Amino acid sequence: MIGFQKPTRKGWLPYIKIGILYFLCFSVLPLGAATDPTDQLAQRMIELRKEVEVENEKYEVNKSQLFDRLKALSAERMELESNFKVEKNRNKQIRSKIDVYKKQIRKNAFLDSDLSPVLKTYLRHLRQYITNSLPIQLEQRLSAVSDVEDRLNKKEIDAVKATNLFWALVEDEKRLTRENAISRQTIEIKNKKFLADVLKLGMMRMYFKIGGKSVGYAVKQPSGWVFKEAVNMEQTQQIQELFVSFKKQIRQGLFEVPL
Repeated sequence: MIGFQKPTRKGWLPYIKIGILYFLCFSVLPLGAATDPTDQLAQRMIELRKEVEVENEKYEVNKSQLFDRLKALSAERMELESNFKVEKNRNKQIRSKIDVYKKQIRKNAFLDSDLSPVLKTYLRHLRQYITNSLPIQLEQRLSAVSDVEDRLNKKEIDAVKATNLFWALVEDEKRLTRENAISRQTIEIKNKKFLADVLKLGMMRMYFKIGGKSVGYAVKQPSGWVFKEAVNMEQTQQIQELFVSFKKQIRQGLFEVPL
């Protein structure tokens, strides 16, 4: 009879070591393709490659956007440089004009001091001439002279500008001496005012017609010009015929008029 001896603690140790070894072996052995370390590394490489591609696409997009932005900034810079050159040239031209105007102002200052007293004298002469001439729109003509005098005295305009205005008034007066024309204006007869048709022959004679009622002429008296009605049938007929001829544009021929 063979007897069985219970193993001691030291006797169990080899069996324990063998069990641990088997466990380690089976735990690292592949259960399928997914547990192969080589496949795991390949899968990780694929994932990393995809991440690299995504990041590379982001980089290319950012790069393209940055390039477009730099291109736009470059175009904007060129435009600003061009505008700067234009403004620089314009500023140069303005400064040049300012220098010219300053010289002209200094020149006009000397002219103003010499010309202003002479011009004021001539304006007074013009006023006197208008006052003594035929009373054609007399108030308007005198007002135009007063306006130039006032602006010159208040230094709203210099003597050069006032001289130009003065010569314009003189030209208007010369034009009146050449024209034979009919116009309408307010006249005063015996302290009563009427709106009348007036006919002037240059600046020599002036006749009026108030509706179909009365006709007459302007007469120079020591106190100034006055309007008088025709004194007889002959004068009345002569003035009426004169008005009829002018309204028919008949301005050449022999006309008998009261003097």
